Amino acid sequence: NVEYYRSTLMIPASVANNHFTNVYFYPIYSPSHFLIDAEIYDCDGLLLATKKNALRISSETPQFHTISVRDLYRECQLSETFNGGLRLIAHSEDHSHFPARIKLGLDIGIQGHQTPCNICTNLQPYNPALETKTSSFRWVPILVDNHSATVWIMNSSPAIYYNRSATVDMTFYRESDTATIMRTILIRPNGFIILQIDEDLELQGFFKGQIGWMTAITSNP
Repeated sequence: NVEYYRSTLMIPASVANNHFTNVYFYPIYSPSHFLIDAEIYDCDGLLLATKKNALRISSETPQFHTISVRDLYRECQLSETFNGGLRLIAHSEDHSHFPARIKLGLDIGIQGHQTPCNICTNLQPYNPALETKTSSFRWVPILVDNHSATVWIMNSSPAIYYNRSATVDMTFYRESDTATIMRTILIRPNGFIILQIDEDLELQGFFKGQIGWMTAITSNP
């Protein structure tokens, strides 16, 4: 479909305050040759930088491929004092075979500190049926016992020209009782918000240092 990329994923580009983000592509693909483009957006969905063909991956030469987000920031001459959204876009090379699943590992951590979190996921292939959905449901644990507990909520799509804002209804829960907090936010296309619990007085008072979780219902898929 000419209106959609074949496979994309938007992930946190966490570099501010001595953080780092690395993306690892695992060498476990069906016979194929494909390219990865990288786009960096600010929280309002403004495109700040693009790197075409950031990676070329071939199943014939299996090896790990890495994107260091900090190195990408420096190459694009972006300030390392702000966090962004990194949109990864996969496309075939010379119309060759294209893998149904592009698996990757996402490391986010603090330089010189403990082992980073490692998230195993994959790029999301374009699915026509999914694009017709009118809502989506997600949930996430909030590790409030960690002083740097952070939640990213991002709004992206395989659409080449994406223009749908997302209304997100968030509900926060805690272990101690059935009390909840509800919030509604609006995220622009290719934008995001970051919930930093240690900077949010209302959520600090609600969780009181105990682990909780959050659900999110959005107005688009």
